[in-house]
Amino acid sequence: MFIEAYGLDAKQAVAAREGIHKNIREQAIKYRDKHKGDFEKLDAESRSPDTKNKTQELAGRRLVLERQLREMFMDMDRRLNQLVDTKQRAAVNADRKKQLDAVYESLAGEPRDKPLKDGEPSKLRTVATTSQPAKSSPAEVTSTPTTGPSK
Repeated sequence: MFIEAYGLDAKQAVAAREGIHKNIREQAIKYRDKHKGDFEKLDAESRSPDTKNKTQELAGRRLVLERQLREMFMDMDRRLNQLVDTKQRAAVNADRKKQLDAVYESLAGEPRDKPLKDGEPSKLRTVATTSQPAKSSPAEVTSTPTTGPSK
C-alpha cells in the first residue's frame, strides 16, 4: 500500500521491501518466537470461562507484550517515509494515504499526528531524522520485556 500510495520508483520499492520491511519483519518474528510462551499463555487465559472478570487486565497485559511490536512498526513507518521525496509526498494518493493512516493508528495504537505532550503541537511522527525505534520512558522500560533490535 505504501509503495502504491506514494508512487515509489523501482529503487525505492526495493529499498522498502528488501531492506526496511524485511528487516522489521525478521525482528518481529524473532520477538514473537522469543515470547511465544507468553503469547500462548495469554491466548489460553483469554479463552478461559472466567475471562469476563479479567478482560481489562488481559488487554493491558497484551498491550505490554505487544509494545515492542508496535515500536517496530512505527520504526518501519518512519524509515519508509524517509524514502519519499517532496514531490511524491505532494502527489500522494489521498485515499491510499487515508488507508495508510488508518493502518498506522490500528497498529501503532495512536494517531500518526498525535501531539507529543500536552500543549505541544502535533508532529508527523513518520518523518524523523533517525531510523531508531521510539524510546520508552524509564517507567515503561521496567514494566516491559526489552529486546534490542537485531542487526
